[in-house]
Amino acid sequence: MRVLAITISSSGGDWPPTLDMALALHERGHEVHVLGDRPILDALAGTGVKRIEWPEELAFQRFSQAAKNAAPDELFSGVFRAWAAASKGFGVDTVARTGADVLLSQLFCLVPVSTYAEETGVPWVFLNPAYYIGPDPARPMSQDWEMAAAFERAWLQPIMQADLVLHATDPTFDVVPTDLPPNHHYIGPLLWSPEGDAPTYLTDRGRPWSLVSLSNAPMPGEADLATAAVQALIEHDLRILVTGAGAEEAMADFGPHPLVHVEPFAPHDPVLDRAAVFVSHGGHGGVMRAMRHGVPMVIVPWGRDQPGVAFRAERLQVAEVVSRAKFSKIRVAQAIHNALTDPVIQVACRRTADRLRGTDPRAEGVRHIEALVAARQS
Repeated sequence: MRVLAITISSSGGDWPPTLDMALALHERGHEVHVLGDRPILDALAGTGVKRIEWPEELAFQRFSQAAKNAAPDELFSGVFRAWAAASKGFGVDTVARTGADVLLSQLFCLVPVSTYAEETGVPWVFLNPAYYIGPDPARPMSQDWEMAAAFERAWLQPIMQADLVLHATDPTFDVVPTDLPPNHHYIGPLLWSPEGDAPTYLTDRGRPWSLVSLSNAPMPGEADLATAAVQALIEHDLRILVTGAGAEEAMADFGPHPLVHVEPFAPHDPVLDRAAVFVSHGGHGGVMRAMRHGVPMVIVPWGRDQPGVAFRAERLQVAEVVSRAKFSKIRVAQAIHNALTDPVIQVACRRTADRLRGTDPRAEGVRHIEALVAARQS
């Protein structure tokens, strides 16, 4: 089976699950091509996956920069349709050159991939990186994301055109529709991340660790979350690792402290293996990773789809949530205290970790994609 995954790296956290599935298909023995930009292709170096780079004139950033301050409708409709139209010839040619039997799309590539699939007749898979997106949700998207209306107007139709939709989240965590469309399947969280060396100081003897994670696509005001969390964690005598693209800038005014370490990038798993608590803005990938490790969380959803992640984590009793509207240092400190001491949260985290460790999302995703292609070829 020949697979073409179509990706971009400038969209936040929706591309790592797509690469995880591409790598799983490659390890299964399928011929996998990934169309991506330089950060994605560099992350795949040495994996054996065949890499194709977007031409400079079709780089998504060229289109998104032109609408940097655009209204949501213009962003979701205008920008992505313009990119899809401009890249159609190249995309269709790439499908033909690779001989793809199936296309694999991340969230932010929905519009171009649906265009290429319609033109070529090749079946395509939407890999949803987070909680349910699709027709007839059990919980209205407007409760989870301030730009939901614009998103649904622009992207719901492409999602409904996909031959297969794989939701890379935990169904127990999510609010699953009563009537899940027959081509939608929950496979569980896909937690691949680019390789990187863990800081050597993580193995030093001492107090338990805590992890404060900021967004890899920085959001205004996150520094306030970082400093509030660090001040509270110091009071609990925990060692602290602050990570994220804006971590150094966020902590610049805090000053050195023997318990505090700052890294723009550090793999989360080695920290979470040793962590007593995880504090974040509510990115889906980080929350899923903490759940798999059984680490209690404090979530302060800062924007995007993060309120929906926070709602689901709190409902599962694995996190304390402080809304951005009610954000204060005192509330963050109280939430951290609760996460560290509440037996209900501690038990829920252990049970969730035990359940997730018994799943194999990569194998489940591969099974569904193979079944789709086999049915089309029969």
